[in-house]
Amino acid sequence: MIRLTLCFVFAGALASCLTACESAPPAGRPDATTWWDYPLVTVIEDLRDDIRYGEAVVTRGEDRPMTVVVPLRSLDDEDYVSVRYKFQFFDEARRPVEPQMSWRVIQLEPQAQEFVTGQATDTTAVDWRLVIRRAK
Repeated sequence: MIRLTLCFVFAGALASCLTACESAPPAGRPDATTWWDYPLVTVIEDLRDDIRYGEAVVTRGEDRPMTVVVPLRSLDDEDYVSVRYKFQFFDEARRPVEPQMSWRVIQLEPQAQEFVTGQATDTTAVDWRLVIRRAK
């Protein structure tokens, strides 16, 4: 009887171990937004209600790195809005062009339009994105 009980305990422990070994670790969920649907300009955190951005002007030549200029405007009537921004540039294979730009800070005057500019570090950049967040 004891021998039979020990066999069941051992079998249960073995089955539990094998089940744990077979199950894969939890994975993240794939992003349903494709590369082509991802926005070129992303305004994050609580800044979405405080600023607006306009149409980007992109220049690029065979012998010149891509340059992007994006107009920003504060919707505040009285106070300056301080924002951080960073351009990201990508090559034909959608890999980041290194080195990537670091965060920059700009003060937007009330109701005034300012322009942010980013330039790729080499001529392989064919695509870009801009991330904007509140400066702290």
